[in-house]
Amino acid sequence: MKINFKIVGLISILLIFLIFITNIHFEKYNNNVLYSEKFALKERTKELQNVNYITREEAISRGLDVLKDGFGINLNRDQISENIELYESEEGYEWNIMWTENDNNQKYYCNILADNGDIKFIVVEDSNFKEIYKKNYEVINISKAKDIITPLLKSLNLNIENMKVYLNYSDNYSNKYGTVLMVSDKMDNSYFYEVNINYKDEKIIYFKKLKI
Repeated sequence: MKINFKIVGLISILLIFLIFITNIHFEKYNNNVLYSEKFALKERTKELQNVNYITREEAISRGLDVLKDGFGINLNRDQISENIELYESEEGYEWNIMWTENDNNQKYYCNILADNGDIKFIVVEDSNFKEIYKKNYEVINISKAKDIITPLLKSLNLNIENMKVYLNYSDNYSNKYGTVLMVSDKMDNSYFYEVNINYKDEKIIYFKKLKI
């Protein structure tokens, strides 16, 4: 009888253990889920699977496409280093990407909203560039400036015909590099855009999307 009691006791313990194990929720990670090397969404994984968030690879492709079509810079992923992180901001989750060219250490930065793929900012780092137009605004032709930024706006699905483009005089007086342009949508005043250009060489330095 004592042996039977021991067997019953062991079976009871095993049953309790099995019930405990079956109620543990293990995390599942799929290619479609928002995550990066240093950040996991954990408790929100299942919730986000049902939302149309862009994935890590989609964010990378989006940024590289804008660099290619908007900046005229075609990066070969076999020849660059990539650092990708995901973090939560006031506007939701954002992909933060940095590309570094292996041969010359040239860097590019890009932040992309995960819920809709909109680019918040994209920057080409150039420590050798110094273009100052602080007191010589007569050399800046707005029509030419619009021509410089048109490919960028097109790559961002923004129509230059719907935009008002003007010089940001305050930023140009405090900014040491490039010519800062302000771009606002005539039909939508919830956002405006800041674009810094190398006017002389007709290149883009950075783009920022700013909420009003």
